[in-house]
Amino acid sequence: MEHKGTVCLESERLILRRYEISDAPAMFKNWATDPLTTKYLTWEPHESLMVTTEFLSGLITLYSNPKFYTWVIELKDENTVIGSVNLHSVTDRDERVELGYCMGSRWWNKGLMTEAVGTVIDFAFEHLGAYKVCAEYREENVASGRVMMKNKMVFEGRLRSHVRNNDGSFSDILYYGILRDEWLEHKNR
Repeated sequence: MEHKGTVCLESERLILRRYEISDAPAMFKNWATDPLTTKYLTWEPHESLMVTTEFLSGLITLYSNPKFYTWVIELKDENTVIGSVNLHSVTDRDERVELGYCMGSRWWNKGLMTEAVGTVIDFAFEHLGAYKVCAEYREENVASGRVMMKNKMVFEGRLRSHVRNNDGSFSDILYYGILRDEWLEHKNR
Protein backbone atom coordinates (compact mmCIF):
# COMPACT_ATOMS: atom_id res chain seq x y z
CA MET A 1 0.00 0.00 0.00
CA GLU A 2 1.10 3.56 -0.61
CA HIS A 3 0.59 5.67 2.50
CA LYS A 4 -0.43 9.31 2.20
CA GLY A 5 -1.38 10.21 5.76
CA THR A 6 -4.51 12.19 6.54
CA VAL A 7 -5.02 14.31 3.45
CA CYS A 8 -7.99 16.61 2.93
CA LEU A 9 -10.92 14.90 1.19
CA GLU A 10 -14.10 16.48 -0.10
CA SER A 11 -17.55 15.21 -1.04
CA GLU A 12 -20.74 16.94 -2.06
CA ARG A 13 -21.66 18.16 1.43
CA LEU A 14 -18.56 17.45 3.50
CA ILE A 15 -14.94 18.33 3.99
CA LEU A 16 -12.84 15.65 5.68
CA ARG A 17 -9.69 17.20 7.07
CA ARG A 18 -7.15 17.00 9.86
CA TYR A 19 -8.25 18.05 13.30
CA GLU A 20 -7.04 21.39 14.66
CA ILE A 21 -7.01 22.44 18.32
CA SER A 22 -9.61 25.06 17.42
CA ASP A 23 -12.05 22.16 16.74
CA ALA A 24 -12.15 21.24 20.44
CA PRO A 25 -15.17 23.39 21.46
CA ALA A 26 -17.31 22.14 18.56
CA MET A 27 -16.25 18.52 19.14
CA PHE A 28 -17.07 18.85 22.83
CA LYS A 29 -20.48 20.36 22.11
CA ASN A 30 -21.48 18.41 18.99
CA TRP A 31 -20.54 14.79 19.81
CA ALA A 32 -18.02 14.21 22.61
CA THR A 33 -20.69 14.97 25.23
CA ASP A 34 -23.63 13.53 23.28
CA PRO A 35 -24.88 10.43 25.16
CA LEU A 36 -26.60 9.12 22.02
CA THR A 37 -23.37 9.31 20.03
CA THR A 38 -21.09 7.89 22.72
CA LYS A 39 -23.49 5.10 23.70
CA TYR A 40 -21.86 2.63 21.28
CA LEU A 41 -18.29 3.89 21.47
CA THR A 42 -15.40 2.59 23.55
CA TRP A 43 -14.97 5.88 25.39
CA GLU A 44 -17.17 7.73 27.88
CA PRO A 45 -18.60 11.19 27.11
CA HIS A 46 -16.03 13.90 27.78
CA GLU A 47 -16.53 15.59 31.15
CA SER A 48 -14.95 18.91 30.21
CA LEU A 49 -13.60 20.93 27.32
CA MET A 50 -10.13 20.30 28.77
CA VAL A 51 -10.56 16.55 28.21
CA THR A 52 -11.47 17.18 24.55
CA THR A 53 -8.58 19.62 24.09
CA GLU A 54 -6.08 17.16 25.60
CA PHE A 55 -7.46 14.37 23.43
CA LEU A 56 -7.03 16.49 20.28
CA SER A 57 -3.54 17.60 21.32
CA GLY A 58 -2.43 13.98 21.48
CA LEU A 59 -4.20 13.04 18.27
CA ILE A 60 -2.72 15.94 16.30
CA THR A 61 0.83 14.78 17.10
CA LEU A 62 0.08 11.53 15.25
CA TYR A 63 -0.44 13.29 11.92
CA SER A 64 3.31 13.10 11.26
CA ASN A 65 2.86 9.32 10.76
CA PRO A 66 1.99 8.61 7.11
CA LYS A 67 -0.02 5.52 8.24
CA PHE A 68 -2.29 7.61 10.49
CA TYR A 69 -5.72 8.37 9.03
CA THR A 70 -8.17 10.36 11.16
CA TRP A 71 -10.44 13.01 9.74
CA VAL A 72 -12.80 15.46 11.36
CA ILE A 73 -16.03 15.77 9.38
CA GLU A 74 -16.93 19.35 8.53
CA LEU A 75 -20.37 20.14 7.17
CA LYS A 76 -19.90 22.66 4.36
CA ASP A 77 -23.20 24.53 4.64
CA GLU A 78 -22.95 24.93 8.44
CA ASN A 79 -19.18 25.44 8.52
CA THR A 80 -18.98 23.31 11.65
CA VAL A 81 -17.47 19.97 12.63
CA ILE A 82 -20.00 17.23 13.29
CA GLY A 83 -18.06 13.99 13.71
CA SER A 84 -15.07 11.89 12.89
CA VAL A 85 -14.03 9.06 10.57
CA ASN A 86 -10.80 7.08 10.59
CA LEU A 87 -8.89 4.19 9.14
CA HIS A 88 -7.12 2.08 11.75
CA SER A 89 -5.54 -1.37 12.05
CA VAL A 90 -3.72 -0.61 8.81
CA THR A 91 -2.10 -3.86 7.65
CA ASP A 92 0.36 -3.50 4.78
CA ARG A 93 0.99 -7.22 4.41
CA ASP A 94 -2.71 -7.96 3.96
CA GLU A 95 -3.51 -4.62 2.28
CA ARG A 96 -6.38 -4.17 4.76
CA VAL A 97 -7.73 -1.22 6.73
CA GLU A 98 -10.57 -0.92 9.23
CA LEU A 99 -13.04 1.94 9.43
CA GLY A 100 -14.28 3.73 12.51
CA TYR A 101 -16.70 6.63 12.72
CA CYS A 102 -19.00 8.68 14.91
CA MET A 103 -21.23 11.71 14.43
CA GLY A 104 -23.29 13.98 16.65
CA SER A 105 -26.90 12.78 16.84
CA ARG A 106 -28.20 16.15 15.59
CA TRP A 107 -26.94 15.18 12.11
CA TRP A 108 -28.13 11.55 12.03
CA ASN A 109 -30.50 10.21 9.36
CA LYS A 110 -29.40 12.67 6.69
CA GLY A 111 -27.01 10.38 4.79
CA LEU A 112 -23.99 12.36 5.99
CA MET A 113 -22.12 9.46 7.59
CA THR A 114 -22.83 7.26 4.57
CA GLU A 115 -21.28 10.03 2.43
CA ALA A 116 -18.24 10.41 4.71
CA VAL A 117 -17.62 6.65 4.90
CA GLY A 118 -18.03 6.31 1.12
CA THR A 119 -15.46 9.05 0.58
CA VAL A 120 -12.96 7.30 2.87
CA ILE A 121 -13.60 3.90 1.25
CA ASP A 122 -12.92 5.46 -2.16
CA PHE A 123 -9.70 7.00 -0.80
CA ALA A 124 -8.55 3.65 0.64
CA PHE A 125 -8.98 1.83 -2.66
CA GLU A 126 -8.02 4.60 -5.11
CA HIS A 127 -5.08 6.19 -3.30
CA LEU A 128 -3.76 3.71 -0.73
CA GLY A 129 -4.15 0.60 -2.84
CA ALA A 130 -6.07 -1.29 -0.17
CA TYR A 131 -7.38 -4.73 -1.05
CA LYS A 132 -10.01 -4.79 1.70
CA VAL A 133 -11.84 -2.26 3.86
CA CYS A 134 -13.70 -3.63 6.87
CA ALA A 135 -15.66 -2.34 9.84
CA GLU A 136 -17.60 -3.61 12.82
CA TYR A 137 -20.48 -2.41 14.96
CA ARG A 138 -22.33 -3.37 18.10
CA GLU A 139 -25.46 -5.25 17.14
CA GLU A 140 -27.72 -2.68 18.85
CA ASN A 141 -26.30 0.13 16.72
CA VAL A 142 -28.33 -0.71 13.61
CA ALA A 143 -27.78 2.74 12.06
CA SER A 144 -24.05 2.04 11.92
CA GLY A 145 -24.78 -1.21 10.11
CA ARG A 146 -26.94 0.63 7.59
CA VAL A 147 -24.01 2.96 6.81
CA MET A 148 -21.91 -0.12 5.98
CA MET A 149 -24.62 -1.74 3.87
CA LYS A 150 -25.31 1.48 1.94
CA ASN A 151 -21.60 1.52 1.10
CA LYS A 152 -21.92 -2.03 -0.32
CA MET A 153 -20.04 -3.70 2.52
CA VAL A 154 -20.88 -7.38 3.00
CA PHE A 155 -21.71 -9.14 6.28
CA GLU A 156 -18.85 -11.46 7.23
CA GLY A 157 -19.62 -12.66 10.71
CA ARG A 158 -20.76 -12.24 14.30
CA LEU A 159 -18.53 -12.15 17.38
CA ARG A 160 -20.77 -13.17 20.27
CA SER A 161 -20.72 -11.08 23.48
CA HIS A 162 -17.46 -9.63 22.24
CA VAL A 163 -17.42 -6.18 23.90
CA ARG A 164 -18.45 -4.84 27.27
CA ASN A 165 -20.67 -1.78 27.09
CA ASN A 166 -20.23 1.23 29.35
CA ASP A 167 -23.21 -0.02 31.42
CA GLY A 168 -21.47 -3.36 32.07
CA SER A 169 -23.56 -5.46 29.65
CA PHE A 170 -22.06 -7.31 26.69
CA SER A 171 -22.82 -6.88 22.98
CA ASP A 172 -22.29 -8.97 19.89
CA ILE A 173 -20.12 -7.41 17.20
CA LEU A 174 -21.18 -7.67 13.55
CA TYR A 175 -18.35 -7.56 11.04
CA TYR A 176 -18.58 -6.21 7.46
CA GLY A 177 -16.11 -5.82 4.61
CA ILE A 178 -15.71 -4.84 1.00
CA LEU A 179 -13.00 -6.07 -1.38
CA ARG A 180 -11.38 -3.98 -4.10
CA ASP A 181 -13.04 -6.01 -6.89
CA GLU A 182 -16.49 -5.55 -5.30
CA TRP A 183 -15.87 -1.83 -4.92
CA LEU A 184 -14.77 -1.54 -8.55
CA GLU A 185 -17.85 -3.43 -9.71
CA HIS A 186 -20.13 -0.99 -7.86
CA LYS A 187 -18.16 2.04 -9.12
CA ASN A 188 -18.45 0.88 -12.73
CA ARG A 189 -22.24 0.49 -12.61
